Amino acid sequence: MTGYTKLFNSIVTSTMWEESPVVCKVWITMLALADRGGIVEGSVPGLAHFARVSVDQVEKALTKFMAPDKYSRSHENKGRRIEAVDGGWRLLNHAKYKFKMSKEDIREQNRIRQQRRREQQKGCHAQSVTERDTCDTSRSSLHTDTDTKEESYAGGFDDDFDGSEWALTTFKAYPKWGDPDATVAPARLSDVYMETIERETPSRGGRLKAAEWFLKVTREFARQSADKDPKFVMQLEKFLRQGYAEVKLPRAIGGKQIPKESDEELSERLRKEARERQPLAKGTQGSIDEVSEAVPA
Repeated sequence: MTGYTKLFNSIVTSTMWEESPVVCKVWITMLALADRGGIVEGSVPGLAHFARVSVDQVEKALTKFMAPDKYSRSHENKGRRIEAVDGGWRLLNHAKYKFKMSKEDIREQNRIRQQRRREQQKGCHAQSVTERDTCDTSRSSLHTDTDTKEESYAGGFDDDFDGSEWALTTFKAYPKWGDPDATVAPARLSDVYMETIERETPSRGGRLKAAEWFLKVTREFARQSADKDPKFVMQLEKFLRQGYAEVKLPRAIGGKQIPKESDEELSERLRKEARERQPLAKGTQGSIDEVSEAVPA
């Protein structure tokens, strides 16, 4: 089991609902079978088995799903609903609807997290004093800044976070993105983007702040790549997965952006500051040379 697919009530006002009951049944079956990336793995006979319809009926339904639909409310992919991939099919709008997490979902996640923490604390109180000391230490490690930030975003300002919009805005800022007029982000890239946002969310204080930070990183990467030959700029998917970690944002001092110090510059500055402080601590004794020898190179 990979979880469940959220069924939005907008389906009953879509053109899909105008199709025959058999076609609708096959579509709902595909929604239920899709994994987190919107992939439905299987064969035509296998899909027919799960949908409890004939192979011929599945083939006709799949033909409809892969055909353009001029009346569809989704203009991307000309209204097509699926595409064939190795080993099955991809639901083209899966990522778009996956991002539309409701307020109830977020509150439920927060409730489960807090309940789990209360159960951990209750277990600690039932132990002996010695064990409790250990438990308190363990519990204090649980109450990190990350947990505090998680509580702040889980039921707060992230309720209306729209990952699809942030993904598209970020992609358009990327130096290799060639479609400034795009109205929807590719499903696969959007999924990778959200995986990255979810990974960064605890340390950034929420999905919204993580998305804002990631957009800044992307723009900084575009600035740094301005003079590079396009063929030497990494592909967007690689950037989303790991390349962003290599980008150093400039530090802000006095409202002005200054380049971040290199490791060598930082070490030299710390040694210089240590040399300046050391004579004051020793009074008039000792020389600058002695202080320099005391400071590790």
